[in-house]
Amino acid sequence: EGTGVDVYTHGEMLPANCYPAFKKYGHFVGNYGGSWWHQNREFESFNGPLILTTNCLIPIRKDNTYQDRLFTTGVVNYPAVKHIADRPEGGSKDFSPVIDLAKTCPPPEEIETGKIVGGFAHNQVLALADKVIEAVKSGAIKRFVVMAGCDGRQKARSYFTEVAENLPKDTVIL
Repeated sequence: EGTGVDVYTHGEMLPANCYPAFKKYGHFVGNYGGSWWHQNREFESFNGPLILTTNCLIPIRKDNTYQDRLFTTGVVNYPAVKHIADRPEGGSKDFSPVIDLAKTCPPPEEIETGKIVGGFAHNQVLALADKVIEAVKSGAIKRFVVMAGCDGRQKARSYFTEVAENLPKDTVIL
């Protein structure tokens, strides 16, 4: 905060953009890209530094343009990639190398436009309960489906996408 550096999430971190605790940070500006398996393409067009905090790092292509902008932290590691050390006792992790690099990078290339509606935690659902109940009573909503998981990078692993696309239009996916 206060460095002039914008922060984005990627992939499965999209829901973090709806967390009330993060709304207070004006520099937390959005999500860039989609599924973890699009990393090679999307990390190239992002242009800024990238921090991986979980093991969803796919093998880096030899012709990549982003390995020098890639950082890992926590349990994630990758050969020839800079690692942000764990926080010292009573201290904080030192992200200054990431911030310094970000100040020298061009902004991300725009890869998509539009909005994604999110943030339907229990408080939001309760706030809309009267509208949801009315939609159920009127027949506009006939079923709710709980869906959790992710499709793989291979086309044959598109189970959740196929289920979602084939659900009737009067279905709400939770």
